[in-house]
Amino acid sequence: MYGWTKSFPVSIGRPKLRIWTHGLETAVLIPLTAAFGSFWGASGAAVAVICSALAYCAYWTFLFLRIRREPSTQEVVDVSSAELETAAAEAEALA
Repeated sequence: MYGWTKSFPVSIGRPKLRIWTHGLETAVLIPLTAAFGSFWGASGAAVAVICSALAYCAYWTFLFLRIRREPSTQEVVDVSSAELETAAAEAEALA
């Protein structure tokens, strides 16, 4: 269900979101694996993996809802084809 999280940050121009979410997942996984693994062995480590996956999904859900509500900061510029042709001709002249 969260397979879109790999390409989504780059698609919207915010690649650091992926770093933040994987950082959170790692910050949850490592201490829980050590704690649960020492107490319950492999079963405890498996529970730690599930907990880190749930934290990852919860964080992505929060980020997605927050991004969806933000107003667009990008400016839409209307450029006519004549202006584009003029700019292309100027660029050619400089080259």
